Amino acid sequence: MTKNNKLIFLSALFRSMASSINLSTGLILIQSITSSDVMATVIRSIAFFSTSIFTKPLNRLAQKLGRKQAIWLSYLINILSIIMIILASIIDNSLVMVVAVLLNGAGAAGLMQTRFFLTETSMHASKSLGRYLLVTAVGSVIGPSIVGMKIGGISQFTSTYIIVLLLTILGALSFYYVADNKAKTYQNIPNPKRKFETIRLDYFFCGLSYAMIQFIMTGTMTIVLLYLSKNGSSLERIGLLMSGHMIGM
Repeated sequence: MTKNNKLIFLSALFRSMASSINLSTGLILIQSITSSDVMATVIRSIAFFSTSIFTKPLNRLAQKLGRKQAIWLSYLINILSIIMIILASIIDNSLVMVVAVLLNGAGAAGLMQTRFFLTETSMHASKSLGRYLLVTAVGSVIGPSIVGMKIGGISQFTSTYIIVLLLTILGALSFYYVADNKAKTYQNIPNPKRKFETIRLDYFFCGLSYAMIQFIMTGTMTIVLLYLSKNGSSLERIGLLMSGHMIGM
């Protein structure tokens, strides 16, 4: 395993821990600020929508400036969004939270760029990608298990997002020492000749199946988290449940 890969895996571990904590507590924090389940789910949906919208522009930026620069930009957006979430939790402001969630979703688009970067710079792309997915899975299990920790006299939500901020910064610092991508990007790799109709049909069914999976997964996670919160479950218990959910995934 190269030094580059080790740094990418370390960065992915920190980032996946931060992302899974955000998934576990973000919706409940939004609900506590807006005092509305409907508004909480709408604002949460903005994050997923922002990720899908920002993925293509970030990919174009990666083709022009390089993958590392695009991933760094996504980290900076994530860090800014988390600072805004902490601010929103302190001042109890819904508008600041909406902007923060929008930026957080945009920053999450960098996760796909990391996978591209890894496969383009590794001699054994499939093995490296498998290890990357394993590392992110481990981070996603560890992250929610530390939800609910308090830092001094700071509230649980604010303390949780301070931890998320620190993990994201550690992920960004780990990635800083990764060597820039000198390999050919995926767009330069020749594709087998196939009929346009076949490719279009493949894209349609892949997109449809992925959309259905996301619909079921995000819908279930949203309903369960709101239900648990409404029935008095603590953040620690919700975090442990999310860890179990990630183990199942």
